[in-house]
Amino acid sequence: MFLYIAIVFIAELIIAGTIVFHIIKLDKKVTELNNTVIEQMPAIKTAMKDISSSVDKTAKTVAEGIGFIKRKQCEFPVKALQHILTFAVFLFGRGRYKKAAAILELVSAIALQIRKCSF
Repeated sequence: MFLYIAIVFIAELIIAGTIVFHIIKLDKKVTELNNTVIEQMPAIKTAMKDISSSVDKTAKTVAEGIGFIKRKQCEFPVKALQHILTFAVFLFGRGRYKKAAAILELVSAIALQIRKCSF
């Protein structure tokens, strides 16, 4: 019976020693990694600042792009109407519709100015 207890005790000591050995070995590797990170910290901080500024610039560019698209989206109907009215003026500008063409041109110019003021 005492022999069994002694064998179990020795086995537990061997297991505990192995665990302690691996913990110490892992601690040394973590310490080496920590020292490497500490040495690289200025470069890491610089890279993080560069990444942050790049993300900010990208966000600003995307916002400006969205604003440009919205402005063009608002301008498109005005430009289309202007082209249609210009075509109508040229169409009606011939022959007996000259007075109507002048009135249409005046109305289109007034509408364009009103549209510009509303933005």
